Amino acid sequence: MRLALTFAAAVLITTSLSAEVTFKRVWPGYRTAASFVRLGEYFGAAEKPITDAVLRSTPTAREGYYWLVRSAADMPAPGAEFTLEYVLPGAETTARRTFPATIPSGSHTTMVGLTGGDWPDAATRPVAWRLTLHDASGAVLAQDQSFLWRNDLPPILALDSNR
Repeated sequence: MRLALTFAAAVLITTSLSAEVTFKRVWPGYRTAASFVRLGEYFGAAEKPITDAVLRSTPTAREGYYWLVRSAADMPAPGAEFTLEYVLPGAETTARRTFPATIPSGSHTTMVGLTGGDWPDAATRPVAWRLTLHDASGAVLAQDQSFLWRNDLPPILALDSNR
């Protein structure tokens, strides 16, 4: 009986803990489809998953604008979700995309990409962006943003992140 209670308490404590995740660096940039081609593909092999996660808005399209995220987690975060908010040149509203993810423990990189018809062309850069990682319950684990997303800018420059 005592062993069962100890085990139940350990499970309860473990499941109530949330992973601590930090974004070490976020590099936004455009990538061509050719930059993803692996050696085997030149010989007719299908695209193989790479060791780091690549999350695409259009899974079959490789070319697009990506945010390369280097993160560190003290424990795995299954059921996590990246939320990408961004403003394109000339847009009057903020666009939002979500990407389901599983974050392993330790240091890891993830590429979050707007691909296919979700990104206009290679010359377009976002005016501003914010990338947030949520756990399975919706709590914020980590977040990074561009300079123009900041809330302490003059009103003429600040973006309304509540759109």
